[in-house]
Order: sequence, then structure tokens, then C-alpha cells
Amino acid sequence: MVWRVLLFLLPFVLYGLWVLYVRRRKAAAIAEGDAAEDIGRIEEKKAVRVAAVGLTVLMLFLALWGLFGREEARSPYVPPHVEGGQIVPGEVKE
Repeated sequence: MVWRVLLFLLPFVLYGLWVLYVRRRKAAAIAEGDAAEDIGRIEEKKAVRVAAVGLTVLMLFLALWGLFGREEARSPYVPPHVEGGQIVPGEVKE
């Protein structure tokens, strides 16, 4: 459970770190007298590249998971059915 929460939060944490990095770079450029606007554009281009790579890796992962990630059924599922006029709820047989 904790692992899933951490995996969910990971992109947000990475994005926050990215924003902090870009802001510090801009502040350092302004302090040195460089053009901070150029740094912003360069960082945006890098962000687009990183996003494209991330989406490519995601699609590759999902494709491989779909092809090779199948598990054998451990227990058969019996759907709800009617026995003797009564509805028997579905269950997983052990």
C-alpha cells in the first residue's frame, strides 16, 4: 500500500524539484546579469524532451506489461447465480 502511494507521489515530487531547480537557475542568472529569459526557454525545451522520453518509456512499459505481465489465475471465480430460487452471491473458490 505504501509502495503504491509513493509511486503515485513520485511524479509530483520530481516536478517540484524541477521547478525549484529552474527557479534557482533563473535567480543565479539574474544575479550574474545574464538573460534569465533565455534560461527559461532552454529549460522549457528540456522539459519537453524529458516529457517525450517519459511518455515513450511509459508506452513501452505498458506494451511489455500487456505482453508478458499475465499471471495465472490462482483461484477460480464463480459468478452470482440462482440456486433453488435464491440468488447466491459470487465468490472466489479457494
